[in-house]
Amino acid sequence: MKLNLTDGHVISPYIIWGELDYRGYVALGFELEKDFHQFEKLNELSSRKQLICHKGKNYLFISLPLAIYSPKGSIFNLPEFKLLEYYKETYERAQDELWRLFYRLKHLTGQELKLLKEDQLLHNWNLHFNPIISPIENDLFNPSETILTNCIPEQNIKSSTIGFSMNGCLHHFIAVSKFSSYEQVLEKLKDFSLTVNLTENGNQIFIHLHGENISAINQLANQAKSIIHSIPDTDYFEANDAKENMRLFCQSVPGWIFEVQKELAVAMS
Repeated sequence: MKLNLTDGHVISPYIIWGELDYRGYVALGFELEKDFHQFEKLNELSSRKQLICHKGKNYLFISLPLAIYSPKGSIFNLPEFKLLEYYKETYERAQDELWRLFYRLKHLTGQELKLLKEDQLLHNWNLHFNPIISPIENDLFNPSETILTNCIPEQNIKSSTIGFSMNGCLHHFIAVSKFSSYEQVLEKLKDFSLTVNLTENGNQIFIHLHGENISAINQLANQAKSIIHSIPDTDYFEANDAKENMRLFCQSVPGWIFEVQKELAVAMS
């Protein structure tokens, strides 16, 4: 298997996925000072909202398509100075909107939000891509390199009977497919790595399980499913194969927009 995820750059504190034009996306990451479950308050924001919960810390990512801010017209066949002007205008328009969004979020959440810096963004991505490689804290983010280059020194991914293996770590996903209370689900599952995607087509909660072998993954999966069964009106979907696990892995990457992708990040080789 080979990861085929849209690459990205960090222009601190902004995350740029893809090109700096109408084909790309821009995101901001925030650390929340306390738990937040009132996601309906964020419905007025026409953007992708994503909550990452890991070891007692909550991170909120907001992503927007750059097509909203790009000047009209094609970038192809533009002379270099015109192309630079195009990129500059796109970036400045998006930057202005994201700063307005920052203050709206503070009001909607009732919290002080802390913008994530490069080292904190790298820490989040490494928890997703390389959760058992240590010490993560000693890794340095090179802003001249792409996000994937920083986080995945080797892109060789192998299929497994329970998911897929990347950099010596097995990845497996369980999606909470039915629930009536965010607060109850997130509180009960707080010892697991969780991603909450807030979308127009319905909200999703992913449990990201990772370990060094199948036995460890099975043990974690049984624990998670037992907890889910104990919560009233709650059910789950467990990924069955490497392709399904890769699809959920890509959907839960911190800060990445996935809804508009025609094909999700799996290329079998």
